[in-house]
Amino acid sequence: MVLSLAAVGLTMAAIVFVGLPAASGPLARHTPPDLERQIGDSFDAQLGLGMKTCSGGEGQAALARFGHQLQARTGTPFDIRVRAVRAPFANAMALPGGRILVTDKLIAFTRTPDELSAVIAHEVAHVERRHVMQAMWRSLGAGLLLDLVVGGGSGAGQQAVLLAGSASDLRYSRRAEAEADARGMELLQAEGLSSQGMAPFFRRVAAGDGEKAASPLRELVSSHPDSLRRAQVSAAHARPGAAAFDTQAWASIRAACPPARAPR
Repeated sequence: MVLSLAAVGLTMAAIVFVGLPAASGPLARHTPPDLERQIGDSFDAQLGLGMKTCSGGEGQAALARFGHQLQARTGTPFDIRVRAVRAPFANAMALPGGRILVTDKLIAFTRTPDELSAVIAHEVAHVERRHVMQAMWRSLGAGLLLDLVVGGGSGAGQQAVLLAGSASDLRYSRRAEAEADARGMELLQAEGLSSQGMAPFFRRVAAGDGEKAASPLRELVSSHPDSLRRAQVSAAHARPGAAAFDTQAWASIRAACPPARAPR
């Protein structure tokens, strides 16, 4: 009996941590677009409770236009909708269904239109390749195994499952990040736009994080490839081109999230 249960557990673990990650790509590609849009709308509503949309209309319009410009170069069934939001951290994120959020801190961190356009192109690539849905399918598998094997407890068994699920997800996340870097640069180059902003952006991210060239062991426990390595790869494939945002558009984007008024 014990051996049978152990065999079942090992089989389920293999399905969740090996089979489901391997199948997450096909599963994501076959997820109905309408369902993914609904999931994205739900995510957006929840995030909107803490990440308010910035008020600058001209800057928001410039971001939206750029998203639609890159969308035309993709095969995505989704309407790419880029907008600036307020958040206490610098980041850009693709949601299921085509929404892309760029935080005010990320806009402030970027120094040139080339840097910001590279970040947004990277997120557009995530949408096109449906990487978010892949991550959701993997998370669903880990959650199912938790419910079926270790239930709602908080003992060593649950921690082991969480650790294994995390390691599996990180490996695929790094692959998705590298793919989005490369595809984002392709999208910019196809539009005749500069792809030279990605490398300096990653170099400054690395400097801000205090990163050095990561060892394989260190990179193993990181959800993103080492920033210096990403900068090197990006620099090798960068091409000159026009700026994605002219002087007026860039200024409006920089002003899209004015400082919040202090309460009286």
